[in-house]
Amino acid sequence: MSVGTVDLRHVWRGHVQPVLLSLPERTAYVDATTERGARLKIAAAVAGLEGVRPDDVDYRIYNVKPTRICIEEGESEDHELRLFEIGWGGDGIVFVREPLILLQQPGPLTRAWARTLAAAGRREQGDPTPS
Repeated sequence: MSVGTVDLRHVWRGHVQPVLLSLPERTAYVDATTERGARLKIAAAVAGLEGVRPDDVDYRIYNVKPTRICIEEGESEDHELRLFEIGWGGDGIVFVREPLILLQQPGPLTRAWARTLAAAGRREQGDPTPS
């Protein structure tokens, strides 16, 4: 499965609760073939950022799933936007603001995220079109 130029066959998304409530939650995208593999990669990356052991991060990781499920469960008309949906806010769908993209080739997903931000910005300014 792919969206635009992004091959999603082995891309997983997971969320990481912050160690302190004053810090933002992280949303990570990783190359993996299993949920456990995705969790291990996310834990290792966040542990490196925080200067702790992966075991100190693992318990804060949740909602790890393949991006194909994110697309199936998403609400946006544009499937690419669905990759970055994280919930609902007062004005509609809320999108990831600072993804942690940990892929062998991060460029396509990074560009897809940039298009999502542009589309979300247009909607915030009153333009309902997602693209």
